[in-house]
Amino acid sequence: LAMSLARHGAARTLLADLDLGAPRLARRLGLGAVPLSLADWLSSDAPARSHFIRVGSSLAVCLNTEAVPDSAELLQDARTARRLQEATAALDPTAVVYDLPPMLTTDDALGFLPQVDCVLLVVAAGQTTSE
Repeated sequence: LAMSLARHGAARTLLADLDLGAPRLARRLGLGAVPLSLADWLSSDAPARSHFIRVGSSLAVCLNTEAVPDSAELLQDARTARRLQEATAALDPTAVVYDLPPMLTTDDALGFLPQVDCVLLVVAAGQTTSE
């Protein structure tokens, strides 16, 4: 989704890997080490530009390569909300995409819902039932 949005030249997209229990975006995007772990960046005063990596002209990514213990608590922390708002203000994206863990495996995504405007729920065709 973030890549599709970023393909539109006028749209600046920010993609954040908030699947803190099993971060995978860095590996999937072929980007190795990140300058600072996401948990460390969220608890620091480092500017957003020190952690977000620009990929092309219209996509910035916030990556994480380390699993975070107590990830639900970190995602619900007021400082996390403030840091993500600061990043959004500094980078001025048209759209922000948060990659969160599966809804039914942890409470991370449910706890983070107050921070988002809308949700795109991805399901596995033929595997996920309506229940």
